[in-house]
Amino acid sequence: MSDDERLWYVTFGHRYHYEEHPRWAQAHPDGVLAIRATGYEEARRRTFELLGSRWSDLMDWEVWQRVWKLYPRGVVAVLERDSDVPVAPTARAAGEPAGADGASA
Repeated sequence: MSDDERLWYVTFGHRYHYEEHPRWAQAHPDGVLAIRATGYEEARRRTFELLGSRWSDLMDWEVWQRVWKLYPRGVVAVLERDSDVPVAPTARAAGEPAGADGASA
């Protein structure tokens, strides 16, 4: 993993409380998808590749540290750089900040 890689956090709209996301069934407004990327543009591109336009926000680690308690399900999956399929998160990627900088999971 490159030193420049970090996790970015994707949120979903409230419509997914009651309807299934057309491209990723785990999408829910109470959880986030973490995407490992070297910067915002790569994270945004990968988000569009996986989800199309059906997502709400893309936040970096600094923002995630401030708002993670608003997402009771936490990180529901991680999309690693070498994969096109999100997988269950590791404990650190699950993201309850504990002094980590988000650079590795």
